[in-house]
Amino acid sequence: MGVADRSDLKREDVLQAVILAETFCTEFQPLTESVPFALLPLQGRPLLDYNLELLHSNGFQEVHIFCHGHNAERIKNYLSASKWKSFETQRFSVKVNSADNYMSFGDMMRDLDGKAYIRSDFLLMQTGVVSNIDMRQLLKAHRQNQTASNAKSLMTVAVRRLNPRHRTRSRNEHFVVFLDANNKILYAHFNQKKTKYIDAPLEVLISGGSVSVRADLAQTEVVFCNQHVPAIFSDNFDYQDTNDFVKGIIEHEEIMGNSIHLYEVHDAYCSCVTNVSMYLRIAIDIAKRWTHPYTVDMHIHDCHLQRGGYYIAKKGRIAPSAVVSQFSVVLGSISEGAQITRSYVGEGSSVAASARLNEVTLGKNVIVEENCVLSHCLVGDDCIVHKDTILVRSILAPRVQVGPSVKLEDQQLQSVPFDDGFGDKTDAGNDNVSVDTTCDKAKFGAKAVAFEFEEGDDDSDNEDEPNDLLYEKWGIQDDGMFSDGFVSEEEDDGESETNSVGDGDEIDGGVDPVEGIEYSNLFFKEVMESLQRGIEENIKPENLILEINSSKHAYNVTISEVIETTTRALLSVCLGQEKTGKAFMTTFKKSTSQVTGILRNYLKKDDSQRICIDEIGRFYVRLRPSCDESLQKTSQNIINFLYQTDILCENTILDWYDDLSDEVIKKHVKSFIEWLQEDSSDEDDSDETE
Repeated sequence: MGVADRSDLKREDVLQAVILAETFCTEFQPLTESVPFALLPLQGRPLLDYNLELLHSNGFQEVHIFCHGHNAERIKNYLSASKWKSFETQRFSVKVNSADNYMSFGDMMRDLDGKAYIRSDFLLMQTGVVSNIDMRQLLKAHRQNQTASNAKSLMTVAVRRLNPRHRTRSRNEHFVVFLDANNKILYAHFNQKKTKYIDAPLEVLISGGSVSVRADLAQTEVVFCNQHVPAIFSDNFDYQDTNDFVKGIIEHEEIMGNSIHLYEVHDAYCSCVTNVSMYLRIAIDIAKRWTHPYTVDMHIHDCHLQRGGYYIAKKGRIAPSAVVSQFSVVLGSISEGAQITRSYVGEGSSVAASARLNEVTLGKNVIVEENCVLSHCLVGDDCIVHKDTILVRSILAPRVQVGPSVKLEDQQLQSVPFDDGFGDKTDAGNDNVSVDTTCDKAKFGAKAVAFEFEEGDDDSDNEDEPNDLLYEKWGIQDDGMFSDGFVSEEEDDGESETNSVGDGDEIDGGVDPVEGIEYSNLFFKEVMESLQRGIEENIKPENLILEINSSKHAYNVTISEVIETTTRALLSVCLGQEKTGKAFMTTFKKSTSQVTGILRNYLKKDDSQRICIDEIGRFYVRLRPSCDESLQKTSQNIINFLYQTDILCENTILDWYDDLSDEVIKKHVKSFIEWLQEDSSDEDDSDETE
């Protein structure tokens, strides 16, 4: 979408926009201790820049940014050094407003009312918004709503139709609305965690006419507002954000006559960075060019898209044996044998030999040493991850060092000791309480320079606080949430243990069937490559599980598909060029450590085991036309091995055999099944004798 045609607007119209440039939460700390959230780089570009580019291209002429006082100077300095400084004030004016007492978005709106900047309807958005929406269509819909309601429509809220488990729908969003035929909101349900039910007012259900219930809409944090909205925030000090505002307007609709409307975005991209999980997913979408024209190569001019689907800058270097997957961006250097999956490697950063990154953002001048594994992490400038370190779902502030040879999960680390501001105060004559300046090297590594960032204790009474915090930052689902109706117990169980090595959240649904087939094939290929390297280099099973889970999230597959694909890949890896039984079993024996470690992780229930043994049967059926008889006979060896190592239980094997229709496989495993049945019968007789 190019620059909007300003001739569509009346001469006297001045399109105004308000950007709320704070998050009022701790998801990105301690990174946001050193850089304002609005200036946090996303694919090498500050979040605020995406907002300003969108507004300018859509013909907005006046933009008001509201931020906390301690961030104002840094945002002003950025604007002064950016291209936005060169625009004529009459064409595109950007003003930064700040105060030290902002505690919520509502406070910013009340300050906006006090400053009396707003002269007509205006656009309200959060600074995390990344979009290529045509704002003229949203403005047109808002004005139509105004006309139809006699100027009683206070807001037109832009929403995007997404499956509740879509990868770019935030996991801490539970948004359900009851609408009338004109898309007017009759009732709205926001972010009420740990509930599977909605208490809708009876009057909504019996109001007559057509009422639709929508749970497939995601908020975009883009709203066109009536000019009276700031004044309503001033009159209602309990309104802390737009959700509070919407609820309040709906509750008092009969008295005040005001209403809220929805506008469903079609044929455009619109998402908002609300937690780290969303940050990483939107980064991938930018690399996929869903946000065109706001793409990586638009901002980083010497960074070009390669045939393999990744970007590399002029100064970037990738070793011949390194593997860089689609949708990665490389501005630094990648050494031999390293594997980069959907990650951003900043300018001057280096990834050493055999290191692996999955959905990771590295800032400038970061060093990742040999054999490190990083998954779903944000790493600030000048950090060092020493060799053999596993880092999962963690945020490192600038200049942090971790490792070597440690495994860290769900960390927020900074390079200086945490100071809550009370460290030097004397308490009733006692010695001064000082901040602990000793780095826990037993936990963070012998070369570590790392201190945990500690969040406030306001909610320390809440026993569920750790889980809630993890949920907010990484979008991890929890049993009992509204969207958990889409998650099976099987999927929960299959991932419970893998969470300890980096599987952070449930995967999204709603994939197009054709795209699903393509993703399944790509997923199988990546799992095969991981297992091949794992067997050749004798990599620990937990590291391979981390890679499999990372690929699972990247390709949007279910836990059942993970079990099927992993089983097929483990067997396929053992096939040699000869495709003989002897060669197959020789390779299989070398891989028993990886086979047992990986399958034990996923096969915890009878259903999981049945999926596995069914896939074993299909493997041998598919293989039959291209192999000799000796390889077919190994089916008995494989099932016997999995039984002896307690991966497959007796009942699962016998049930599978009873249901088996392929006579060739039945013939090859018959002797083992008979032995299993006799052994079971002998145990029963022994029990009866006793």
